[in-house]
Amino acid sequence: MKGIKKALLIVLIFLAGSTLFAVSFSTSILNISSDTHLLSNFGSDGILGGFFPLEAEYRYKTTLPEFMRENGYSLNLDFSSGIKERLLKVNPDNGEVRKEERSSLFYQVHYIYLNIDFSKALIRESYMNEDILALHFSILADYENAYERFGYLSNPIKNTGAFNIYNEETKGIESRYNSFEYIPELMGNKRLSQTGMGLSLTLNWKEETEMTKDGIWGEVSLEYMPSWMPFHEKDDSDYLSIYLNGGIALTFLEMSQMSFGPTNGLDALAMYAETDFSVLGTIGNNIPQLAVEKRVWGTDVPSSHVIVSNKTTLVINGYQFMKDLYPSLSIFSDMAFAFGGGINGVEGGNGFVGSLGARFDFNIFSMFSLYGEIGYVYKDLYDRNPGFRYSLGAKVRI
Repeated sequence: MKGIKKALLIVLIFLAGSTLFAVSFSTSILNISSDTHLLSNFGSDGILGGFFPLEAEYRYKTTLPEFMRENGYSLNLDFSSGIKERLLKVNPDNGEVRKEERSSLFYQVHYIYLNIDFSKALIRESYMNEDILALHFSILADYENAYERFGYLSNPIKNTGAFNIYNEETKGIESRYNSFEYIPELMGNKRLSQTGMGLSLTLNWKEETEMTKDGIWGEVSLEYMPSWMPFHEKDDSDYLSIYLNGGIALTFLEMSQMSFGPTNGLDALAMYAETDFSVLGTIGNNIPQLAVEKRVWGTDVPSSHVIVSNKTTLVINGYQFMKDLYPSLSIFSDMAFAFGGGINGVEGGNGFVGSLGARFDFNIFSMFSLYGEIGYVYKDLYDRNPGFRYSLGAKVRI
């Protein structure tokens, strides 16, 4: 509750400060979604099966004076909140790699992330009213509260938790660990509260429809989370992150329904390929898992100082029954290489992980989709359990 009050205080400071420059305000909901895993052989047992929203993104946008808008300036507050799962990759007491059953190592994190973003468009596309190249300065605030997964809480006597276990002799719930030295945000009340600054240069030169995608994108960013900034839960947490990202997409087939009769502006078939490459480097003291969080399909990535990743996807869309009603097939390769040693002194934090797979979606009016995934993890986290993975589910978006 204390962390939520801090987050609200930051929002109020932004609202008060922005009135000095703003003429008017506007708000928009960017995303409210839940992801229900009806059947899966990887991941945890979820949060009530995912039958309520697990993620919400919200944007508060100020309308700056005309002379600032004409020169490409903008000021936004991006707010996201939800519940996600995270894997306890190492023993928090001694930093040793965990290799037991994955389901007992998942825990849940309630999060609130805030980003007060002041940007300057360097190159702007007037027809689409979008920034192609932009410079951003951000004030960042993160709040997280970790707790046991719902599957454990429903029966703590029978199940093993990520943090706790039932002792048959004492007939009580006991902690599995004496300390959380190697995962500092889990010490004490298991909360993370931090603020910092960000500077980034973004490239967004792409055209995207329901069926096609073409263009390039990229980002170079720095994030600094110093311990002297306000609202830090852990006074000795201090780190700097450098992030590089780039990608390209190309549509190489688009077949209109005109080939089968009178045209209605819809496609019978479309195919495009895209690849996305990123490098994340992090240095500092008592680095939280949030700073190095990265997933590869079907597995996790070691929490290391440097993470290089790539995902390449072939997307086949169609037949488009209506604008937002069509099936989609994605065939992907997903991989990451972590090196530079584990964060916070963890031994053996390096490694390569990779998977190959396919995903089928049936998209219904951009709000709902049924999906199925199947793939092969050929290199699992810490060489733990390579093999086939599958997942069936539904995703709701508002």
